[in-house]
Amino acid sequence: MRTTCTTGPIVSLVGQDEAIRLIAKGGYDCLDFSLGNLTREDSPWLEPDYKEKAAHVVELCKKYGICVGQSHTPFKFRWEDPKEYEKMAIPNTIRSLEVSALIGAPIAIVHPLHHLEYADYGSMEYDQNIEFYRMLLPYAKKFGIKIATENMFQYDTKGNTIRDMYAEIDELKRAMDTIADDDLVLCVDVGHCGLGRCCTPGEMIRALGHDYVKALHIHDNDNLRDRHTVPFLGVLDWDDICSALRDIRYDGDFCMEVLGGYYGRFTDPELLVKAIAFANDIGKYLCKKIEG
Repeated sequence: MRTTCTTGPIVSLVGQDEAIRLIAKGGYDCLDFSLGNLTREDSPWLEPDYKEKAAHVVELCKKYGICVGQSHTPFKFRWEDPKEYEKMAIPNTIRSLEVSALIGAPIAIVHPLHHLEYADYGSMEYDQNIEFYRMLLPYAKKFGIKIATENMFQYDTKGNTIRDMYAEIDELKRAMDTIADDDLVLCVDVGHCGLGRCCTPGEMIRALGHDYVKALHIHDNDNLRDRHTVPFLGVLDWDDICSALRDIRYDGDFCMEVLGGYYGRFTDPELLVKAIAFANDIGKYLCKKIEG
């Protein structure tokens, strides 16, 4: 099983090219390539030479002996604004699918729409997401890439975490079965499970099973905030998570979605690469538990 590293927080510290070098030096097999800057009108991926930029990423990966295992498409749009939805959010999401394919990602993680309060608008958002993914799937097929949806959570007005779109197993499975397309799979975010207050990661993994669970976001938290720290620094049950992945014969990559709170301000490459390698070592340890 390959370990995969989310690029976003490392890119923010040292830039894209150096981030790829350090992730490879830290021992990871793959990149989880972050395309979050496509929420901006000045994103480099919207410039005319975006295909050349993608080719540059491919060349860097070849140089450093690493590949792109998956990507993460932009998600911080103002989805509730019809103008932004039509003129920016949708076109830029489609562009992110194309870029994902160009850099060699077989799977692109696409968050469901979850911009409204779930308690009041969950049913409406459920229907919107059926339309959303059905609209995107022809582009995925055109570019030769799979889309992975993700289980979510949200904060209430008091800052407490509560359920959100696809936090409930039955709702998520119903959506996957309704769309019923081989190019739509599931990324189980293990940290979101507890924050969504509906199930454990192991329960979601076992319920959705081998045919749907094809990507992961691996990180830990305290079930209070979305900490995105390394496993064993929070409260998640890693024995059960590994057991569940073994039970379903999981055959995807093991993506360590460790974010900025873990890396801090390690801009010195000598320190940063040690932090990267430590997270990868934990990922490799967990992969061995899954593989038996």
